[in-house]
Amino acid sequence: MAHSNGPSPAERRARLAEAIRDAAASDWPAIVAAFADDDGHPEVATALRAALDGAVEAHPDEPGPYLARGDVQRGLGRLSGAIDEYAYAVELAAGDAEAWRRLAETRLANGEPAAAADALERAVEARPDNQALLLRLAEALNEADEPTQAIAVCEEALEAHPEHGGFYRERARASVVMALLDDALDDCRAALARDPEDAAAWIIQAQALFDMARDGEAREAVDAALRIAPNSLAALRLRGDVLWGLGDIGGAEKTFRRILELAPDDAATRVGLAECHLARGDLAAAAETAREAIAGDPGAPDGYVVLARTQLAAGEDMAARDTLGEGLEIVDLPADLYLERALIHEAAGHVNLAWRDARWAIEADSTLVTAYVLRGRLAFQIESPAEALADLDAALDLDPDHGDALAWRGRARAMTGDGAGALDDWHEAEGLLPDGAPLRAEIDEWRRALG
Repeated sequence: MAHSNGPSPAERRARLAEAIRDAAASDWPAIVAAFADDDGHPEVATALRAALDGAVEAHPDEPGPYLARGDVQRGLGRLSGAIDEYAYAVELAAGDAEAWRRLAETRLANGEPAAAADALERAVEARPDNQALLLRLAEALNEADEPTQAIAVCEEALEAHPEHGGFYRERARASVVMALLDDALDDCRAALARDPEDAAAWIIQAQALFDMARDGEAREAVDAALRIAPNSLAALRLRGDVLWGLGDIGGAEKTFRRILELAPDDAATRVGLAECHLARGDLAAAAETAREAIAGDPGAPDGYVVLARTQLAAGEDMAARDTLGEGLEIVDLPADLYLERALIHEAAGHVNLAWRDARWAIEADSTLVTAYVLRGRLAFQIESPAEALADLDAALDLDPDHGDALAWRGRARAMTGDGAGALDDWHEAEGLLPDGAPLRAEIDEWRRALG
């Protein structure tokens, strides 16, 4: 015969919920924490909500029940409801650092980094010497794309806590955004000297090295990150980009497939995988994968660009134009699509249409260097070197080391009779263009024509 060992777990939870209805308001966060092990049991959430509603009515001016009710809402995945509850709590206890922290963490989880940073600033005001809060503030500011403020927080924190590697790491993260790459590397080294297992610091170091075109070193750094955190999506995405930059198409493809195992809905990774298929000449797979990327994120331009390039490689010029036209009806920032369509028109000899699309690309993104270079190149076809010079100068203002722009500006200068300027541009361009680049042969022809 089976023997009963007392009330069932459900009965015990129900009795506990009944017993704590009249608990002190300050005890409620601890009470909710005590229920944490029972997450997923509907009767627990029901009992807690009923008890908490009664506690709020009994103690409307106490922050505890609101904090507890926020914890329950967040545990149920209702982030907006949790934010409302925490906001009530901080109104009642503006000096409660923990309440502000909970509000901040929930805003971060809800995709509101700027609002989270504001809440963390209030938490730091309440507890200015708390290293964890200061570090979380720096992290939130970086997520909110406020690198200058993040650096300021880190520098102030490092004055008091010079051995805390996290502040070096977050200052490095901000420095990468501001293109202060040498500073970022110095801070990554400082962070890793204090904690060699800081995967995020390795990723930031790899990004800085990648941005400096030091791809081999970037690969070593990102591989170090993956040894520590093998399922880090940030590290895997960067590794895919690094391997692509190194020309390791097979390695990049393998990395992109691994990302899709972890994040099947990652449309940007599908674009990268489609580019790998295209580079290997598997046009059918490239087209299929690019279409999957478009279906996953119709508002991003890259899927349309890769699909159009695949169709061009297959000799389907009209289909490529149609793909880009479809994208231009949907995409919010269509500069890349206009540029791709301009290149198709140029290849087909439609100079006016190419020039029009290049102009629209520049209007959509005035920092798109390749669009200025294309429009400058098109100016030669209508024998207008002055227009070419204007666009190529604009390109070189944005990127002084752009080899293509220097080569074509040399051509424009030669057409205007500035032979010395042309030779200077061509000499500089050859130092920037990769060996075997088609423009190198054209530069030799232009130089000979100049006499």
